[in-house]
Amino acid sequence: MLSSHDHPFARLHITGNPFSMATSQEHFFHTPATRTILEELAHGILTRKGFLALMGEVGVGKTSLALQLFSRLESEPVDFAWVFNTMFTKEDLFRAIAEDFGLRPDPGWTLLDHQRALQDFFLSRYQEGRICVIAVDEAHNLSFDSLEALRLLGNFEFGGHKLVQVLLIAQPELAERLGAPELRQLKSRIAISRTLPELSFKELVDYTHFKLATAGSQLRLTPWGARRLWRGCQGNLRLANLILERALYACMALNAPTVNARVVGAALKEVQRERGAATRLSWTWAVATILLLAIAMAFIPLWEVDGKRMSAAAVFWEVLQLKSASSGAQP
Repeated sequence: MLSSHDHPFARLHITGNPFSMATSQEHFFHTPATRTILEELAHGILTRKGFLALMGEVGVGKTSLALQLFSRLESEPVDFAWVFNTMFTKEDLFRAIAEDFGLRPDPGWTLLDHQRALQDFFLSRYQEGRICVIAVDEAHNLSFDSLEALRLLGNFEFGGHKLVQVLLIAQPELAERLGAPELRQLKSRIAISRTLPELSFKELVDYTHFKLATAGSQLRLTPWGARRLWRGCQGNLRLANLILERALYACMALNAPTVNARVVGAALKEVQRERGAATRLSWTWAVATILLLAIAMAFIPLWEVDGKRMSAAAVFWEVLQLKSASSGAQP
């Protein structure tokens, strides 16, 4: 295990990495938006509202806020199941939920078997005065079938109370998907839907100083450094963390006493270089895929002409020959 002196930022007298990309419940930076959303979601769960949604762009901190919500409800009679993999079939989804609640579903169970077992579990917990919550991260990736299956789970009631609360954590694409006719019933059941915004300029500056202070650092973000940081991330928390982590390395390399515009500029160049390399790689794969598809369409037999299976290239050649012959036959 590394000692504090072995840490990469030890020269800056920092304990740990204040801008780690890992989600952490400690030293969470609250804004007016996060406080409001946190209290509304907690109230929705404790009053058994049924379906709730937390949406936001990539990298704004939805998962971190969800962890704060779970921490906020630790002292309450709440049982959580958290689903991370949303590329499930609806049967696999129910199995994952059951297992996270501590049930042991048989491998041969059908969807109906899982549904009955979960209903019995939710009812028993309700009778004990407890609240069951299913949190689904990346919910925008769920299939229509899986979303509809969740709606069926959310229909379980007893004495006029919802037996299970479902929290959908998703990118804004979920709102578009819920607009589909197939999901109008689910959309109508979402009692609370909130969108987590990016940080404002002032919040970004306060966030940076808060994180540095919690790590024991005396470094400060200068006004011009703040402006450059804002231009680079526009308040996106994940991107801000990435830039600020690189800025700490730049502080050491440039022997800078503050996180100034030069330091942030160097960090931005590094981040852009890394992201540019990833983008070029993705474009390379995309071009290669298109070329392979084009080759396949051109040379693999796909059509049947006069009883013969022919590729696109062969069909195109036949058309050219027919056109040439018809042109030569004209007087």
